[in-house]
Amino acid sequence: MTKTKKSKYHGHLDQQSSSTYSSKQNNGYSSTDKQKELVTSNDTKRRKCSDNEILQCEQSTNQVNPEGTVIDTHHPRQIPNEILAHIMENIAEIPPNRIGLDDYRLVFQQRDLHACTLVNKQFYLVANPVRLDLNNASCIDSELLLLTKHIRRLETLSIENVDFTYTTSRITSTSLQHLPPDCSQLTSIKLLDFHLSEATVCAIGQHCHQLTEFTLCSIPDLNDDMLSALSSCPLKSLSLSFNRNRRPLSEKMVMDMTRFRDLTHLSLSFFEPSGLIMTLANNIERNNGSTTTTTTTTTTTTMVPWPHLKTLSLNQGTTLRDACLDAIPPILRDLRQLFFESIDGISARGVLRFIQNCHGLEFAEFRSCAQFVASDVVANQIYDPHILHLNKRLLAKIRHAQGTGNGH
Repeated sequence: MTKTKKSKYHGHLDQQSSSTYSSKQNNGYSSTDKQKELVTSNDTKRRKCSDNEILQCEQSTNQVNPEGTVIDTHHPRQIPNEILAHIMENIAEIPPNRIGLDDYRLVFQQRDLHACTLVNKQFYLVANPVRLDLNNASCIDSELLLLTKHIRRLETLSIENVDFTYTTSRITSTSLQHLPPDCSQLTSIKLLDFHLSEATVCAIGQHCHQLTEFTLCSIPDLNDDMLSALSSCPLKSLSLSFNRNRRPLSEKMVMDMTRFRDLTHLSLSFFEPSGLIMTLANNIERNNGSTTTTTTTTTTTTMVPWPHLKTLSLNQGTTLRDACLDAIPPILRDLRQLFFESIDGISARGVLRFIQNCHGLEFAEFRSCAQFVASDVVANQIYDPHILHLNKRLLAKIRHAQGTGNGH
């Protein structure tokens, strides 16, 4: 805000500048002047409020014009959060449908966000990026290290190592292992085409205690101890992909997965999932054999690994059989969505039995499963025979048909 006041003493600034007045050179005011300057209790309250506003200012710029007018320009420490939120929303909001969005507009948005970081600390904290999507064709380790010093509030990180020329160095674990200490607020990490070192995984587990989503795609190698290093992270979504020869999950990896009790989404590609499912099934069967006896009842103790798991996605598993499908409902009792692709060991009969037993299932998709086509499960399928989509209506229809003995 800008305030002006008349003064013959250009070097003297009245600290209580809530009103405009003329400064007299005489020794005192006349009685008439005193009556005019009589301060009521309401005026005192207003002046105190004005003083408090001035005290809240970060700094003041004072300028004296030649005619004797003093201009005090106060720079407030911060603006209301509601106003700031509207400013940032107007600058940073991208339409839901980004198709056709002019590239120059995206560039201008980034420039505007960068300009906001230079206003003051309040704008810097809000405008500084919390998401980094790096489709990397040229960035190298040293450049990433320089960048991470300026994105300490980063929450979402996605790096895809893409090198179409095969001549540039790509980001490696050498720099990535130094990122978690600088970006400890990360909640989501997605890495594509990475050789993830043990030191990097340990750094993530040690510093990123808010991490809820962890995705590794096309990983050249995966250490059996990797998941145990992440045990301190409250993961809700875990996606793992392997780009070499398929291999079963080791029992250690499976049991380490069960530590993530809040997991709601699990996706495995190019791992033999039968190792996961059957290990869990056998573990539950052993637990079912132990009972706790009280004076009135006998309770069977069953350890469900992920009581909140909603979505299971399995891709490329040749050894998964109908027996594995039968084992899923008692293990994943809250399962809502199932995605199977290239699971060649399951049959249409096993799928129908699974649907009947998995009561909470709301959607299922089966793609390119060698032993059956879509019409083997649902008659008169008019879509691609190698893709079976089952929504709530079709699932209910299958359950009803099986209940009346008219199923396949």
